[in-house]
Amino acid sequence: AHSWVEEVRLVASNGSFVSPIGYPRAFVGRSDPGFSDFSNENKFGGDLSGPMCQSKQTLGSESTKYPALVAAPKDQVALRYLENGHTTLFTTQKGKPLGRGTVFIYGTTKPSTDDTYLNVHRQWNTAGTGGNGRGKLLATRPFDDGKCFQANTSPVAEQRAQALGLPLPPTTEISCQADFQIPADAPTTGLYTVYWVWEWPFLYSNGAIQTNESYTSCIDISMTSNPVPAAGPFDTNQVTGLGANAAAI
Repeated sequence: AHSWVEEVRLVASNGSFVSPIGYPRAFVGRSDPGFSDFSNENKFGGDLSGPMCQSKQTLGSESTKYPALVAAPKDQVALRYLENGHTTLFTTQKGKPLGRGTVFIYGTTKPSTDDTYLNVHRQWNTAGTGGNGRGKLLATRPFDDGKCFQANTSPVAEQRAQALGLPLPPTTEISCQADFQIPADAPTTGLYTVYWVWEWPFLYSNGAIQTNESYTSCIDISMTSNPVPAAGPFDTNQVTGLGANAAAI
């Protein structure tokens, strides 16, 4: 199995997640009828010319069951995804990058059906002046956040479970996350669109890309003028046990 964004979470100042949960466009839950890896996965291989979003992930295609996150400018957001063995069973695939690849997070107030992998990814920059100038690079993060693991008996999974005070062998997954801040100049009404891009290429021994492999998720955030209320300083002690699934890192 590969990976995609499973949840979009607001983060309070103390690091705790704030309800309700948001979801990507046209999301299908793992327990929903007809679910498969292809329900949410959007994969790019050698051909990078395709649209940024899966065909059903049109603007505003969230549902009542899986709604968009509601957030304000400057709010902190966590994009959560499962590592699916890419971190804990890393040695099963040779020639993959350290950090288990890189996650790029882009944001735009002007999403378009013309947004493609090639005209967004590594084109939009932090200043908003790159490529077609319709969006910004909000963050880059290693796919492996250093805490997440699949429930298996690999040394990495057991080491991380033990560090969180969980029993061995681990029986519960801890999701990975990539966190970012909504820009201060984002609107207080309408939708703000976020593109999650995971680069996971095969590399030559010198580090050059041999074969591209990338995945995307497309997310709309319903904007408001009401930010998350202050909740005190960041509390590093809360990320223990299964609390690691309920707090930012």
